[in-house]
Amino acid sequence: MRVLLVEDDANLRFGVAAALRAAGLAVDEAVDLPQADEALFVTAYDCAVFDRMLPSGDAAAYVEELRRGGRAVPVLFLTARDTVADRVEGFARGGDDDLRTPAASLRTLAETALRGETDSTDVHRRTLRLAEGMGTLVDGLLTRARLMSGTAVLAVEPLRLDQLVEAVVEDAAGEGQRVAVRAERAVVVVADPDLVRRAVANLVGNALVHGHRPGEPAEVEVTVDSDGATTTVTVEDAGPGLPPEVAGALFDRFRSGAGSTGLGLSIASWVAHAHGGSLTAEAGRRGGARFVLRLPPGGPATEG
Repeated sequence: MRVLLVEDDANLRFGVAAALRAAGLAVDEAVDLPQADEALFVTAYDCAVFDRMLPSGDAAAYVEELRRGGRAVPVLFLTARDTVADRVEGFARGGDDDLRTPAASLRTLAETALRGETDSTDVHRRTLRLAEGMGTLVDGLLTRARLMSGTAVLAVEPLRLDQLVEAVVEDAAGEGQRVAVRAERAVVVVADPDLVRRAVANLVGNALVHGHRPGEPAEVEVTVDSDGATTTVTVEDAGPGLPPEVAGALFDRFRSGAGSTGLGLSIASWVAHAHGGSLTAEAGRRGGARFVLRLPPGGPATEG
């Protein structure tokens, strides 16, 4: 995939470009809106990442013009603005999401390194960690943008969902965390393996991070089942549960849980809907949260 990065700050542009390339993306760089406009005119990008405020103008206004002109490239805003109003404005003017915390952290690291206030090895280690995290975040944002725009093409095939879930759990569980997988039988579903793997990984990862009380290890139970009409993956934790004020908006693109981007659950929900299924959240048996991913066994319905 090819991404256009539009950022006038050389240090931040270098850090973000490195993060995107670490995620396996091809990156072209522009320093202002005229360069961006020229690049977008000659190249079909999978995504464009804009600094929200550029010396050459407001990127949000430029993106608004792009949308009015019929150009549907997914757009991410690189911004330090963090209020709900700022985010809603960005979405309203054509953005698909924003990159706030990693970008701000990279900028702080670059400024600290330039002042010589910390050990260069430590700066490099922290920069690499941020770059890897940003690469994962951008990859997720691209996936969600494509699902939302309908440009993601599902590569469906028969797959053993129980085996896929077991593999995801084996990769996700860390030391001291307890994750049990329950599947009474072999469960086969027609679906896109990569997207379903991402959805399941996001649900398990969410449970491992948020589904336990302070000082206690995570205890997560993942159940795979099918009744012939619907195939389900249920992820249940023993954590504090879902706050009432958050439960109704967990999959909303404008909301996020404490300390979270909210991206993982949003992507899982979009993956479910892209397959003709659903993702729901409810109270679990042990007082924690239960997420139920439902997929039609025969795959997404096709028109015609």
